[in-house]
Amino acid sequence: MPVESPAAKDAEVGNGVLVVTTHCEYLATIPDDEYEAYRHDTFAVMVHVKAPTLFAIDDEAGRTPLDLVAVLDVSASMVAGPTNKLQEAKRAMALVVNSLGPRDRLSVVVFSDDARRVVPPTRMSEHGKATAKLAMESLVAGTGETKTTTNIRAGLDEAAKVVEECRRDNDVAAIILLSDGYDNHSASDRNLDTSTNTTEYNNNLVPPHLVSDGGLRCTPVHTFAFGSDHDEEALHGISSATRGTFTFIDNNNNNLQYALARCVGGLRSVTAQDVWIEARCQYLDSSITAVKSGVYESTVISEEGAEVYVGELYADEERRFLFFLDVPREDEDGGDGDCYVGTRLITARCNYIDMATGQPVSVAPTTEYIKVARSTEVQVERHRVEAADDVALAHVAAERGEYAEAGRILAARREMVSRSTAVVSGDAKCKALAAELDELRRRVMEEGEYRRAGRASLLASMSAHAQQRGSATFATPAMRKVEELWEMRRRRQREAAPTKNGGSNDAHPARSWLDARLAPRLSMLRRYMGRLVPFIKP
Repeated sequence: MPVESPAAKDAEVGNGVLVVTTHCEYLATIPDDEYEAYRHDTFAVMVHVKAPTLFAIDDEAGRTPLDLVAVLDVSASMVAGPTNKLQEAKRAMALVVNSLGPRDRLSVVVFSDDARRVVPPTRMSEHGKATAKLAMESLVAGTGETKTTTNIRAGLDEAAKVVEECRRDNDVAAIILLSDGYDNHSASDRNLDTSTNTTEYNNNLVPPHLVSDGGLRCTPVHTFAFGSDHDEEALHGISSATRGTFTFIDNNNNNLQYALARCVGGLRSVTAQDVWIEARCQYLDSSITAVKSGVYESTVISEEGAEVYVGELYADEERRFLFFLDVPREDEDGGDGDCYVGTRLITARCNYIDMATGQPVSVAPTTEYIKVARSTEVQVERHRVEAADDVALAHVAAERGEYAEAGRILAARREMVSRSTAVVSGDAKCKALAAELDELRRRVMEEGEYRRAGRASLLASMSAHAQQRGSATFATPAMRKVEELWEMRRRRQREAAPTKNGGSNDAHPARSWLDARLAPRLSMLRRYMGRLVPFIKP
């Protein structure tokens, strides 16, 4: 039997209770067809959920232990090209090891043409951390004919075995997958859906146990694609099938570390599981017609109510869902045409398992009353949802080779967001959304750039907005804390590392800065001089 939570106002001051708030889009419905905003099919109520907080992010005893499986690509492509991607993956994984606590367990699986465990499930005590770092430092990329392929399914099969062995001990488990290549083994088995230009990967690359453990839960696989030669569609498909996130690292090694920091910071701070929202109509003949919930499963029940299954939430993580209502106006019921004021349209309730106590909790929401014609909170969420829909449309257009059309879709949506009253009033979320749309537009306008980075960027944006997780936009305090700790460690490592002449890296900061600024220009000058040599007379 779920226990009733304390009042939401008490939860807001940090007593570790999930907080639910409802926001009505408009102040009233009025019987005037000239007001487009008040028509039935545009009326929305937003349900906003914020997960319980952690009293202290660094308190190991106060959080749920994590079972983490890292699946690393060690095929030959990881050391091909100008950047040693395997070395960068090792550096990032060393930071992952440092961020785990003594009750967490880490397992490392590597794959090329086959897969093997190099670190069995190991508690991250000081000894465990040293053992894991030593094992990862010894990794080398495959060489020869038998080590040049990329068998992602083999890596995930081995990871699934680890999860099955450990699931009974810890309540939180996840997989992170780092790869730069195409899966050569299952490529011929993929099924292309020509109506949406998407590929079905679930049956081929994802072990069934990771998609479902027999109930509603699944084991998320968070995928990271870095470099310009990777199978972004496959990695995105894997993460989508398991409710994980897909992140694209565009030739910036620091971005890999920051992305992993956010991922691990979230996984270490789970405070609620089996989060489930139910909403019921309260007023007369009003009905819920649709729910915008991204990847989260939603069901409209006989138009009288709706449910959304959210699953797992990190500390202080937020979710916003739009419930669209058909609300009869006064003139349609034979009234005098007055506005409805103070009428409750829906009631909502959120049920979840509190990770601190292991007990089920049921929370009733507080209602955010607005004093203006339209709620800014709901308007901002509408812009985000509509932008996410247009990003998906741009992806479909670009996959058909219509790059200009994809750019037009994104440019039009950016213009709408930029002109919104939310941006005019200085809303940071809408400004960031407009900047994101503009960056995506630049990456889809030309075929070469789209294939290099545009496709992966679109898929990463689709993944982040569908889950409201996985990018800096949705970072939580726990994620930012881990990012800060990683940055401090990296800074100390740079300062401690000796230079070629035996000094420290900060011995000549001005010269180092100048060298960094001049290096690209000198490199470009050398290339041009090399081209001119045949034409220079002796």
